[in-house]
Amino acid sequence: MIQSYLPAEDIESAAIEFLAKYHHEGSIPIPIEELIELELKIKIVAIKGLGAFKIDGFSTHEFKEIYIDDNQFCNSINRARFTLAHEIGHLVLHKPYVDSKIFKSVEEWKRFVM
Repeated sequence: MIQSYLPAEDIESAAIEFLAKYHHEGSIPIPIEELIELELKIKIVAIKGLGAFKIDGFSTHEFKEIYIDDNQFCNSINRARFTLAHEIGHLVLHKPYVDSKIFKSVEEWKRFVM
């Protein structure tokens, strides 16, 4: 797969637009869990042992769920919030591209995300 990277300015702009739409009051810390579940209607699913695979979290192809390591979610709230925000970054930056892809198997999806 050919990898290309977005300029930092484009990523920052997308983050600002996201926050303007979903968190216009601008309070800190950003209530990322509430934005994910209540505003975006995405389910957060904690999985025991996910970290053993050196994965903090991942999103489903349809962006209907975000899976996160249970230990991180329960015991490292700052890191968990970063992981959740990171996965939302994938949604904001890549959803149109991912939506254009059709995967016939889990293996095809895995190759795509690796």
